[in-house]
Amino acid sequence: MEHNLDAALRVINAHPAVDPNVRVLMEDTPTPDNREGVAEEAERLLHGDRWDTYGDPCAMWPEIAAAWGRIIGRPVTAVDAVRCMQAMKAVREAHRPKRDNLVDIAGYKIIERLLLEKGYGGSTQPEGKEGES
Repeated sequence: MEHNLDAALRVINAHPAVDPNVRVLMEDTPTPDNREGVAEEAERLLHGDRWDTYGDPCAMWPEIAAAWGRIIGRPVTAVDAVRCMQAMKAVREAHRPKRDNLVDIAGYKIIERLLLEKGYGGSTQPEGKEGES
């Protein structure tokens, strides 16, 4: 197993689709409490428990980005905010390897893909919606 910042950052720089066949920086040895891969767990949590709790991430992340933008004094896109969370988890993984970090990185990659699919790539609004509030 490879546990360092460079390895974790490779996940972030990978294609946003999060290939479920690639076991994100971790051996997938089934145990009684780990019967699925990292990407599968992230997908299950995102579209299950997290969706039920927080709703559609494409509705929430633009608000998070706007809040961060107010704090730092410049615009932040929803995709940028999600990528920053991936980086934070990658740094945590580099210092203290833990499956939760990897599941979260994979989850944030899935959210990034969803945001890009809805046109949040370089804007705080979906493509074609600039100027609308």
